[in-house]
Amino acid sequence: MADEERPPTQEEIQILRSKIDQLNNEEACIEPADYTRFMNQDDYVARFFLHCTDVPGNHINNTEEMIIRSFKFRKEKEVRTITSADLDEGLKAKGSLYLRNRDSDGKQLLIFDVKKHIKGAAVMDDMQRMFLYFLERVDREDADGMVTIVFDCAGCGLKNMDMEFIRYMIDVLKDYYPYCLNYILVLDMPWVLNAAWKIIKAWLPAGAVKKIKFVNKNTVDEYVHPEQKLFAWGGSDPWEYEFIEERKTNPEPDEVDTKINGNGNDISTSEEEEVKPTDVVENLSTNLSVASTTSNTLVESEHRVSLNTMANVTYSADKEKSEAEYEVSPENELVFLKTAKGLMATISITNKTNSPMAFKIKTTSPERYRVRPSLGLIANLATIKIDVFYQPIIPDTDDFSDVLKDKFLINLYKNSSETSYKTDSKEKKPSSQHRLKASVKKSLLKAPPSEKKELPAAATIDKDKDVYLKELRNLGRKHQSMEEEIKATQFYTRITLMMTVILAFMMLLQLYFGNTACPADHETFNKYAAPAMTTPNMDGGDSYSKHEL
Repeated sequence: MADEERPPTQEEIQILRSKIDQLNNEEACIEPADYTRFMNQDDYVARFFLHCTDVPGNHINNTEEMIIRSFKFRKEKEVRTITSADLDEGLKAKGSLYLRNRDSDGKQLLIFDVKKHIKGAAVMDDMQRMFLYFLERVDREDADGMVTIVFDCAGCGLKNMDMEFIRYMIDVLKDYYPYCLNYILVLDMPWVLNAAWKIIKAWLPAGAVKKIKFVNKNTVDEYVHPEQKLFAWGGSDPWEYEFIEERKTNPEPDEVDTKINGNGNDISTSEEEEVKPTDVVENLSTNLSVASTTSNTLVESEHRVSLNTMANVTYSADKEKSEAEYEVSPENELVFLKTAKGLMATISITNKTNSPMAFKIKTTSPERYRVRPSLGLIANLATIKIDVFYQPIIPDTDDFSDVLKDKFLINLYKNSSETSYKTDSKEKKPSSQHRLKASVKKSLLKAPPSEKKELPAAATIDKDKDVYLKELRNLGRKHQSMEEEIKATQFYTRITLMMTVILAFMMLLQLYFGNTACPADHETFNKYAAPAMTTPNMDGGDSYSKHEL
């Protein structure tokens, strides 16, 4: 069973650093800048640790293997030195891959405009270099380095679906760039690409599959606010593509030593100002999310627990004060019970303040739950009850074990009002957050999750890949044959239409000239042709009677 998601302790960080330090001394396989960052920034170590949460086996060993694999890749590809000048000018002008705007969690959008990409038209190395450049650029611009990848599939077909390049993107995110994927948004996918996306899902880890969201111009608002949506997506951003250069920064050589976990906050060392450990924890409490790359990501991210909040850190007085302002029941685990309306659980929220408090409830799997109400206002010193209904995707075969994978996030907004609580939930940062882990009564489980045997990830991927690739090839051949038939049908339709017009024109000419023929022609015919038809042969031949004729 996978470990519970959590940040690494200080002891675990030191173990990982000592292992990497020993390896680097022996093999010198790490770029100096990467080595310095790893040894000085706790959140960078934690990203590797969290990325390996759901990997079977020893957590520390798995994390160490990924760190080594990632650093060797970075040195081999020289990713830190890639600049926009190294990118192919044709790809920069075409605009099939670019950064623009941010999602609802504040993560940058890396947009892959699939219809502008023709499979085999661009050099694969150039496409790969551009993808690595954008990942490095996001890591330089944002402290957590997280990105949401948007596959804009509007107007694309099989000729645009480059499975080799998409496989490369997935492998890079899975093996070399830890904890950097927020969502994969597939926008306006045509039905002809269903088989292709089944293959892509088979390549992804189970946790990452849950980050894939199939959206259209209306439903994408849940992940990208309207003002951040491009005009082509039905949004209000009229921007037309042009390659935008990265903002230039000139850090000092020793700048890394003056940062806390890469967020750029200087640490004062003067006697006049003392930095307390609790202050550091509080200042970093919004730095990075504790959510695992292979776990379900909560939608709200403005106030996420720091990766550097170790297991033995004592919470500050401010947090205790915040929790005293409200009460949530149940406190930690939301247990679903079977009722006449199906599987259901109830959440009670009590407002202990003297002013109204707004609430908004999010879940890692919104497609599986109906929350009534999910947004509302709690009067001062009042309690509200919220019903949560579980809606299985396939009711006949559902064993309720999916409930155990899900979590709920309650965002609370103080000093709200009847007229502003909806706006507050969208624009303001929550004053408090409360997390609940979903559970279900054990007697309702048809088969304990721990007893379910899963095939090795590699075997499952290879098996699915072979089946789906075969189906995709068949679909591609049928699609090409259909296109050829359509073209032939259009050609013969045009020929038939043209012949019909010509025939109609000729008939009109015949009718016109037939009615206006010269009367003299009729008289000539009657004078010579008619007697000849009735005169018998006079050359000695047999004569015929009128009756015989």
